Amino acid sequence: MGLWKGGMITRIGDVYQAPDGRPGSTFAVGATLENGIKVVVKNVSGIRLANEIAAAWVAKQIGLARVAEVRLVDDQEGLLKDIYNGFAGKCFASVFSALPEFQQPDCYGSLEITKREEFREIIVFDTLIANADRQNRNLRWSATDACIFDHDQAFTGKAWSPVSLSSAVAATPQSGMFEALLDFADQNARAEIMLLANSWTKAISDTVAQELDELMQLSGIDQAHVDALKGFIVTRSANLPCLVQKVLDRHLPIN
Repeated sequence: MGLWKGGMITRIGDVYQAPDGRPGSTFAVGATLENGIKVVVKNVSGIRLANEIAAAWVAKQIGLARVAEVRLVDDQEGLLKDIYNGFAGKCFASVFSALPEFQQPDCYGSLEITKREEFREIIVFDTLIANADRQNRNLRWSATDACIFDHDQAFTGKAWSPVSLSSAVAATPQSGMFEALLDFADQNARAEIMLLANSWTKAISDTVAQELDELMQLSGIDQAHVDALKGFIVTRSANLPCLVQKVLDRHLPIN
């Protein structure tokens, strides 16, 4: 996963807005970098940027390539200034190596989705990072793969504090989309999901988590928040099977 070294934005594509389309509701912008790489740009900072960085870092540690790469890119030409209320400078971007091949899912009720490896991986990953914001605008499927992005509301949300994060270390938030899909899954899916959770257990230790100190400098959050985030990730990594089992017990009780 290529982190942080991005490039310069040279072209703006689609502008994604909230469903109500109200002024200022832009949440992401499609763009192209000078090297031709397609990206989705978000204007986030502070905890929201820290969440994005930490989620991408976690995915790297567990070897989950389905999470879009994360980069900080330059908008030196000011192409975003009219979209993001005058913003120009460095910004966060999710990178898609093959964006045109991925499409938004058009049907979440398909039982076939619950049988796919990608479905199992996203369930466990979102449980690990306490992400309840998985929806159609931050998930792409292809015939043989999936790509997920947009994690600024992971780790319990976009406005956590060290105290609130510590108190939620055993919480199991899930997006409504995957909650609904789990109701359609079967016991074979449960077994496969638990097998994956066990394989990812303790993938992130205190020693490994020290890497986040330097990366978090990009977000600007203070050391107390960094330490809380590291502790949250390490603890959930160690307890991942229990957390995933709690999620499954709500939807797939053992017969």
